[in-house]
Amino acid sequence: MAMAMAATLGDRALGRRAVSTLVVGIVAALAFTFLLGTFIEVNPLVPELRNRTIVHPADIALALACGAAGVLAFSQGASLSLGGVMIAVALVPPIAAAGLFLGSGEEMLGFRALFLLATNLVCINVAGIITFLVQGLPPRNWRITSGAFLSWLAILLLFVGLVGGRFAVDGNITLFSESGPLPAG
Repeated sequence: MAMAMAATLGDRALGRRAVSTLVVGIVAALAFTFLLGTFIEVNPLVPELRNRTIVHPADIALALACGAAGVLAFSQGASLSLGGVMIAVALVPPIAAAGLFLGSGEEMLGFRALFLLATNLVCINVAGIITFLVQGLPPRNWRITSGAFLSWLAILLLFVGLVGGRFAVDGNITLFSESGPLPAG
């Protein structure tokens, strides 16, 4: 939420603090799950893990909804935990899957989970900026706000193009592990 608010307001100091907090949180979660993945057997066929290695259009819609719901909860004075839960739904599962896969030696699956994380993070920021603006949060500097929004939107469109192109070309995404291709669907 702080990244979306910083982009909406055009507040660089808040943006730096938000990015550093996000990086610390992601690194801590990845480190913990990486260590866990080195000590336990990780089965890439488990649907809960496998589903965190594929970006479906529904994942993009869910992350956009989570970003908007998080901002609405924050700005309407609802419980801050509600906003945290909405964001955690989109960010924590792919971080955990990435760490487990990377720790167990399934690097490709780990990187695919990180792609889902990146997609969700971009969606949350796009939806957050739009929601803050629709609610009337006034930017301090429209140039910074529009630049940040257009950057997030361009990344989102690139990711949507990659996801859409994969579905259009392949029709059925496959995952790869040491035992060969796994059906995604």
